[in-house]
Amino acid sequence: MKTNLERLQEALFIEGDSGADGALLISEPNCRYLTGFPCSSRTILVTKEEVYFLTDFRYGEAARKKIQGCAIVEYRDARRSLEELLRRHNIKTLLLEYDNLSYGESEKYRSICEGLGVEPVLDRTLDTVLRTLRAVKQPRDVLLLEVVILPQIPNAFIHGVHLP
Repeated sequence: MKTNLERLQEALFIEGDSGADGALLISEPNCRYLTGFPCSSRTILVTKEEVYFLTDFRYGEAARKKIQGCAIVEYRDARRSLEELLRRHNIKTLLLEYDNLSYGESEKYRSICEGLGVEPVLDRTLDTVLRTLRAVKQPRDVLLLEVVILPQIPNAFIHGVHLP
């Protein structure tokens, strides 16, 4: 079974032509969905050749144990590590999240891209691909629904649903 990271890489570069050389994910909801790993220091870079999870020293060891389907990069300087990977993979066009990025974050990553001669793509292309991936449930998602969530539904009716 493929990981969500591998599925994203395929969706961007094999099954569809995103028109980009890479994709960058920063938001907590998308990073957690793709890796199953919650942490406050995270960046995912998806290239045609490799997928990277960048994090700081606090999460490096745990990330290596938990996350599959990507290389773990433990950094001292997040910007420098990202710039190095963008250069290594000769990224010229980079998809960025749109819906989950603040204006400040989008400007930060736009600045990094422009400093390297990389064209940042700030539209909903990446968000659309992610929504499509989330719509197709994996066996582990179905198991979570069956074992954890569905058994709780009767309790909502027994105890009453309190709406504001």
